[in-house]
Parts: sequence; structure tokens; C-alpha cells
Amino acid sequence: MKRIGALAITLLVLLASTRPARAEKRRAAAPPTDDSVTIAFIDAGSNDASMTAAGSEAWLDLKTVTHAGAAGERMTSIRRRIGIRLMRANNLSSGAATINVRLESWDGRATFRIDGKQLSSAPVTIDTHLAVGPVTVHTLEIDIPVSAAEGVLAASMRWEVIVE
Repeated sequence: MKRIGALAITLLVLLASTRPARAEKRRAAAPPTDDSVTIAFIDAGSNDASMTAAGSEAWLDLKTVTHAGAAGERMTSIRRRIGIRLMRANNLSSGAATINVRLESWDGRATFRIDGKQLSSAPVTIDTHLAVGPVTVHTLEIDIPVSAAEGVLAASMRWEVIVE
């Protein structure tokens, strides 16, 4: 019985002595670089702090919208400036990407445009060579007909980044 105990201890010592060598070999190999690009939204120019940015998601609160135009106007227009920053996972600020946006869901009561381009369920290219790193500002325009039913205006936009 003493031999089995001594043999087990010897095997443990041998295994323990070979582990650091294997670990050194693993450390020598460089981990693959994560070259993925993420998008971050930044409120750019709105004094009412109506946008809540949370990394790659953002919520825009229009608060209460009332028609303040002339009696003959048919639309109420809302404009918000939105900053977009593309970031690499490895924190390098190099390269460029194409950015597309589409309406994922909406209740049909309003028209949405980014930089004058009307959005629909089909992807619309907003920028074909957006630099990774700096903030670029885009304008979101929302037109709500005066005849639209009252209530919460619900819409969801899907943004897509294609790395060049």
C-alpha cells in the first residue's frame, strides 16, 4: 500500500513539473486580434437630453409633441442630431466602414429620414466611407402628420456596419 501512495505522489510531481512548460508554449502563441467594429451613439446637439445612449443601443424620447405650426401645415417635423462613433474591439482607430440603416418596425404614423434619406424596411446606405474612431454627426428627421392619432410613437431602427 505504501508503494501505491508513493507512486501516486511521484505521478503528481511529474505532472506538476510538466504543466509550466505547456503553459509557456501556450503563452508564446499570440492570441488572435479581435478586429470587429461596434457602433456607439452619442447625443449631438440636443439641449433637452432626449437620447439615452447605451453602447450600441440608443433610445430617443420625443417627449410630448404638439403641432405648433400654422393652421394650414400638414406636418409636424422633429429634427435630432445624432453622433455615431465606430470603434474597434482592439481600440485601434483605423480603417473605414459602410453604415446602413433600416426601419425594423414602426407604427406607420410618421416618416423617418437620416440625412435626408427616407427610411423603410429596406437598408439605406448612410455613409460609404465612415472613419473608425471619430464621431460623425447625422440628422434624424421625423415628420408626423397633423392627422396622426395621438399616442406613443413607436419605431425601431436597425443599424449595420460593414467593414471595408
